[in-house]
Order: sequence, then C-alpha cells, then structure tokens
Amino acid sequence: AVHVELEACRAAEQEIKRLKDVMGGGEGVENANDQIASTVSSLPELMERKKRVDMHINIATALSDCIRARNLDKFFEVEEKIMTKNNSGGERPGYVKRTRAWEQ
Repeated sequence: AVHVELEACRAAEQEIKRLKDVMGGGEGVENANDQIASTVSSLPELMERKKRVDMHINIATALSDCIRARNLDKFFEVEEKIMTKNNSGGERPGYVKRTRAWEQ
C-alpha cells in the first residue's frame, strides 16, 4: 500500500515536470494551463497522501529499530527451537536457563 501511494506521488510529480516543459509555447499552452490548474488543485490531496506514506514509513522504521534493539528476532528463533525440539523426556535444552516456570 505504501509503495502504491509513493508511486502515485511520483507520477504526479512527473506530470508537473512534463507540463512545465509543455509551457514553452504553441497550441498546447491553453491545454497545458488547464492541466496545470487541475494538477495544482489536486496538490493538497497529494501532499496529504505523501504525509501519510511518510508517517507509515517512520512507524515501520521505528518498529524495526525496537525489534532489533531488544533482540526480539533472536528470542523468536530460540522460541522456535524450543517449540520444535522433541523434548518428550522433559529434558531442558542447554540454551534455556533454569526457571521456575520450567520446573512446574
């Protein structure tokens, strides 16, 4: 979803640049003026969409940083090893420290 919004913003930016090139003169000037007016009127909406995309990217980056800082990815790996290891004898894997929860 973020990628789609970002592409829409880039497409609008390319359209604005194209219209600036058309403004050079000739028969296309009147049509270009209409297109520029249309693009300018949609600019607030595009800016709002870009702001939302930036906000989502910032949130995703912050979450990723928190996960890495707390080593949650490593905890997940250890948890997966514990859950998938055949421990039918009740034996605790060597990488798990002694805890009261294990003893119960």
